[in-house]
Amino acid sequence: MLRVLIFLFLLFPLSAQTSSDQGIELIHADRHIGKKVNGEQLRIFEGNVHFRQDTIQMWCEKAVMYEKSDKIDFLGNVIITDNLRTIRAAKIEYFWESRQAYCYDRVRIKSKDDSLFARFLEYNFKSGEVLARGDVYLFNRENLTSIWGKEGIYKPKEKFSQVAGNAHLMKLDTSSLDTMHIYADILQYFNRDSEKVAIALGSVRIAQGNLKAVADTAFYYVDKQIAVLNYNPQAWYEDSEMKSLQMVVHFDSLRLREITLKGKAVAKTVADSTTDEYDILKGKLIRFYIKDKKPERIIAIDNASSLYYVTEESAEKGANYATADTIKIFFTAGKLDSISIIGGARGTYYPEKFKKEIAIERP
Repeated sequence: MLRVLIFLFLLFPLSAQTSSDQGIELIHADRHIGKKVNGEQLRIFEGNVHFRQDTIQMWCEKAVMYEKSDKIDFLGNVIITDNLRTIRAAKIEYFWESRQAYCYDRVRIKSKDDSLFARFLEYNFKSGEVLARGDVYLFNRENLTSIWGKEGIYKPKEKFSQVAGNAHLMKLDTSSLDTMHIYADILQYFNRDSEKVAIALGSVRIAQGNLKAVADTAFYYVDKQIAVLNYNPQAWYEDSEMKSLQMVVHFDSLRLREITLKGKAVAKTVADSTTDEYDILKGKLIRFYIKDKKPERIIAIDNASSLYYVTEESAEKGANYATADTIKIFFTAGKLDSISIIGGARGTYYPEKFKKEIAIERP
């Protein structure tokens, strides 16, 4: 009889609360213990513990209920799910009034398309807001994207997410087998007004196939497949180096298609690696076109200038320096083939022994 009374005493407050959508209900536990600690009534449940709150299900090895705090500590192989997402952790503090969960140690939250791992996680089952800390790793199965960082946040109402602290994004393109890597102090993602924008802030580095680029900030417009690099952008592709005030990189399914240099644009291409000589192209605007992963042509527009070294065995050695409104450089199999100079053209040829007198500011 005493055991029955103790059981009813423990269960009665839980059953009474289930009439409200804020209530939490005990489904099963092998053992129930009640005791007071520092004046607060605690209820302890051990062995195959199972709770439910509306659509939220909770399982663990041990649970401690704090009545005054509206809180339950779930301990040991904890699983909480609402059928849309599932959280696993060694320990979860759950506040049933606010539906806020604080998760500790080997934390994993999984939904249909995403998995997130961290050492600590705050998650709200009402708002869907997430705060993750410590060795954060996010994987999206739909677009094969992985993200690492020290801290991550997600705010569904604002359609905003952020990963900070040595942030690293890696995206695999299954068709080309090229992998894009983006490194930055902070990576942000917005999905507002039907436009998806990823932003990299601070010490940005991008690597994709033969492309390497650095900048202080970078914006990637997902639907347009365009990356905009600002503040001291520089890029390297094959044997070419580029820099300008702003750089716009165009992709086609992660395949590099075009690089546009805007403002004080400079493009250098190795002419002779043994002599450290570079063909140099300058202009206010330079468009660098890529085809089949090789340079196809470069066009410099407005105050354009070029320095072209003659390297063919059959030709007289030397260098050509030219200025014009527009200069076009064409490549064959990734190697410089010919130059077209259009509008207000002026040029000078420097024989081999006079190459040191070339009057061009080297970048």
